[in-house]
Amino acid sequence: MTDRPAIRVLAIDDEPNVLNMLSRVLRRTFDIVTASSEPAGVAALQTRSFDIALVDYSMPHMTGVEFFEIARRIRPEMIRVAVTGYGDQPELLDAVRTGLCAEIVWKPWKAVDLEATVRRLVGAPTE
Repeated sequence: MTDRPAIRVLAIDDEPNVLNMLSRVLRRTFDIVTASSEPAGVAALQTRSFDIALVDYSMPHMTGVEFFEIARRIRPEMIRVAVTGYGDQPELLDAVRTGLCAEIVWKPWKAVDLEATVRRLVGAPTE
């Protein structure tokens, strides 16, 4: 048993298969909450704090960048990461440049790389 508090992760994606995979991969190590839409993600932010959010860039209600702007107002301390397969989004690249988004994780991602990215960004030790 460890004395370290669990790292709280919010994962948002509108594709059920991707969301299930994120949950399966990350729940072994982190305290993960999933949301299948941006409004559900905003609701989660309003009731709970998270260390990091992994957010699909392209979703039906808003872009990941629009979600990050809302998230920054609600939970400014939370690390925000875009998960996307779209590499040529100037808005997303600007969000990284300005600090709105800490990093981009490119689809398809590997489980070991995703876990390592979360650990690195939140400053958690590797196991």
